[in-house]
Amino acid sequence: MSARRLVLWVLLLLGGMSVGLLALLAWVLQPDAAIPDLVDRPPPAPTLTRTTAATDSSETFQVSGRVVGADGSPAENVEIEARLDSTGKQHGTFTDEVGSFTLVLEGPSEIRPEDLPSTPWSFPVTGPRDDLRFVVTDLCPLDIQVLDEKEAPIPEARVAARVRVEGFQKRWTRTHDVDADGRVTLEQASCGVADVQAKAEGFVRRRAENVDTMTTKEVTIVLPRGVGLSGQVTNPMNEPLPDARVSAGLASAITNAEGHYDLRFDPDRTSEVSAQAMNYIEQEERLRVAPDMPDLVIDWVLEPSRDLQVFCAGLPDDSCGDVMPLMCTLPWIPFGTLCHTVDNQALCTCPEGKSAVRGGGQSVEVAPGQQVAWLDFRVNGGLEGLVALQGSPLGCEIMAYRLPEDLSDVSRGGIAARRHKCNEEGGFEILGLEPGIYQVDVQVGNHQRRPDPVEVEDTVVDMGVIDLEDGTDVEGTVLDGATGQGAPNETVVAVQSATGGIATGTGFATSRSEGHFVLRGLKDGTWSVFLVSRPFTTVDITITEGTATPDHPTLETGAADLLDENGFGLATDEEGQLVVEGLEPDGAAAEAGLQEGDTIVGVTLMGMDVQGWLPGFGDALVDAVLDHYSGPGVGLVVVRDGEELEVALD
Repeated sequence: MSARRLVLWVLLLLGGMSVGLLALLAWVLQPDAAIPDLVDRPPPAPTLTRTTAATDSSETFQVSGRVVGADGSPAENVEIEARLDSTGKQHGTFTDEVGSFTLVLEGPSEIRPEDLPSTPWSFPVTGPRDDLRFVVTDLCPLDIQVLDEKEAPIPEARVAARVRVEGFQKRWTRTHDVDADGRVTLEQASCGVADVQAKAEGFVRRRAENVDTMTTKEVTIVLPRGVGLSGQVTNPMNEPLPDARVSAGLASAITNAEGHYDLRFDPDRTSEVSAQAMNYIEQEERLRVAPDMPDLVIDWVLEPSRDLQVFCAGLPDDSCGDVMPLMCTLPWIPFGTLCHTVDNQALCTCPEGKSAVRGGGQSVEVAPGQQVAWLDFRVNGGLEGLVALQGSPLGCEIMAYRLPEDLSDVSRGGIAARRHKCNEEGGFEILGLEPGIYQVDVQVGNHQRRPDPVEVEDTVVDMGVIDLEDGTDVEGTVLDGATGQGAPNETVVAVQSATGGIATGTGFATSRSEGHFVLRGLKDGTWSVFLVSRPFTTVDITITEGTATPDHPTLETGAADLLDENGFGLATDEEGQLVVEGLEPDGAAAEAGLQEGDTIVGVTLMGMDVQGWLPGFGDALVDAVLDHYSGPGVGLVVVRDGEELEVALD
């Protein structure tokens, strides 16, 4: 056989294999056909809730308690909120100098510290009580100043800090106006990792990310004027669409009654612009704009979308509210537009023509023009149990994930998840689960446990009592390989494997202040601990009778070969910028022209600035190069005395 014929046969074979694989993938991704007895099933009638009038003031009762810090000291001036169950009416007060508070209520209510993480998260009360006690996290006041590009204060600015506190899923937001000097102090900011955002009329929004409030006390945010963007949003009939949203980076604007919008965006941090409106298909456009370009005008014509109501047969009230993720896709694509839930009703925006709804381990085909779809959860599998702390039952939130087994799971929405809230006695019952292996996450305040995976078949499996103090908590630190400082916001994974490599236990954590993380509830045995971003570098720990060895594992984000080989180090200044320090006088970096105190704002590869390739991912690319790459063709983009320079390291 000639070489030419051999090459031809190889190409034909590879082509046939590719077609076969594509055909197999398309077959795997096909959604299930609609089940006949659900096709014409009418949607459930809306549940009418009767509002009970507030009780007469003569039937009021008093509750009181204390709020203390993590060290047991009184927490003064903490706002306490009470929400009346029957009407939603709110009452509030503040703690005094010894952390005490008293409230007079008109009926059953839920009481909690306002906008502060606490254990417990809230107290339901139905009558007089004087023993309420909340433990809140420590506070780390944060000073923020907002300046323009000429370093002049912007007195009309407004700032918001969203703080993530270790052990809590919720983020706590503090919002304030600045004073005449562009300053504000967030006295009630929790100790954690904050994203601080500033905005002002006539400026583009900017934010400082991953601010460790335990180590950083002052943040300065500079707002540029940016580039103006305006235009009109209409439908195909040339009718204006009011209340449509146009977004560019952090900037967004809502259209007025004439469909007109006007905003200013940051060209250095924006790679696309989008327009969306209720009952219309979202549109996106790539955007490449130089900072000195004149203002832009972009008009949008949005096509109507098809809105689909989705119900879940077999679940309470046929509601899909606890099914995650729920999405509408094309028949041959596994992922698409996430659906949203309003008053326990799932609403999906679907493409025209044939489509599919996937989620919770189920999928169903949707015909063109169809307005209602049903997913079938009328299966007998389920999980039940009781959640307790030191033997006492308590309310909680549970997530149950079905661990994927093969490609067929992809057609049903990938990882099937169900969300559930325990009752006040800590009991839970999650029904309608497809057969498979399920991982359960239990969260109560800053307590979290992940029991061993459970196999579900065609019955409800009793998980027994899940005590939040079972297992061992292992504390550790994630260090930035480039600076040697603590690295917040890194995902840490722990896996315990049996013979054959099958995972018998898993643990997850996110590093917070100073890179600190806690893996909670690990059972005795050997665990491999690693970063999601660096899965091939592991630290093994052994837990014996509740004691971990090593007792404080340390993980690094990278080896920082670029720094070592060129003879310089990096540190993070108060604004979160990377600054050159520890420059070796005879090192390669010094010979290339790098100077002590230079601010690193980017890196170049083969003479091309990575920030210019993907503006939205520039910071991540810079971190990746500094952590792992040492050449060839790498350089640094630095700012020195207000001037931007490029320093080629080889």
